[in-house]
Amino acid sequence: MSAQISSLAEFLHPMSPEDFRADYLHRKPLHLPGTPEKFAAVLDWSDINRMLAMDVWTQQTLQLHLDKNRVPPGAYCMNAANRDHQPILRPDADKVQALMAQGATLLLNEVETLAPGVLALVDMIQRELGAKSSVNLYFSRKERKGFDSHCDRHDVFAVQIYGTKRWNIYQGQLDRPIEHAMFQNVPQVEYDRRKGAVEAEIEMNPGDLLYLPRGKFHDALTTGDVSVHLAVSSNEPLGLDWLTQLWNIAVRDPEFRTVLPQPVGPAGEQALQDHLKRLYERLGALAFDEQSLRMAKNLRGNYGIKR
Repeated sequence: MSAQISSLAEFLHPMSPEDFRADYLHRKPLHLPGTPEKFAAVLDWSDINRMLAMDVWTQQTLQLHLDKNRVPPGAYCMNAANRDHQPILRPDADKVQALMAQGATLLLNEVETLAPGVLALVDMIQRELGAKSSVNLYFSRKERKGFDSHCDRHDVFAVQIYGTKRWNIYQGQLDRPIEHAMFQNVPQVEYDRRKGAVEAEIEMNPGDLLYLPRGKFHDALTTGDVSVHLAVSSNEPLGLDWLTQLWNIAVRDPEFRTVLPQPVGPAGEQALQDHLKRLYERLGALAFDEQSLRMAKNLRGNYGIKR
């Protein structure tokens, strides 16, 4: 059996990590053809069958999508209780299989802790890219689209495990989207307007790797009988993460805990402006002190999820 993927060099082979960082990371898509053995140690059919047999799934972690729409959980779940005796919806295996037989795409969320090879891959991504990473599994049927054209709010490494899948990569790309309300619940008509024309059609075979920077519009369609691929997310720390931590420093400064002046009349307006100016100057001083620099370095060096 193939060895687990333990480095970015193995993951990206034959491209070097240096060339990937310089020319593609955060910039543009990359397709790297591979051999069926390349990801054999990451996930195989025995891993998939074992995961599906686990009594861990809920309507959030196991989803079905058919013809670009999510199947309502009530169509494939039954009432149950979790370990804390709280009511949940538990997927019913027979109903799940029946919907998959009709062409529904199966989505398993956060499978990295359920298969050693997947966990090793996630740990490598976090270590080498300084990113928070997670993995979703997609099991789809021939010529039935589970998802419409869209873009993700994180970088994606698509790892083809079984079967073939054709990806359409579009010219459009949102400018650095994040997990925030302004980038959520966007109507599909707006995505269709912004995605532009097809930039590339990529046929993914077992062992292939596809990198998509966040915001890049895409969709995919299984071309063989079935397809299994892993979507490995990569979230590196942003300026907003640093700003959030800077708040914890600012809260120690009494100036930031002072009530804002009421802007009543010319004197009140001037008092508010003067107060905001003092806050601006204090924030600038905090942003460039040693503690802030150590905080930024720590974000870049210790950003992974501890599992």
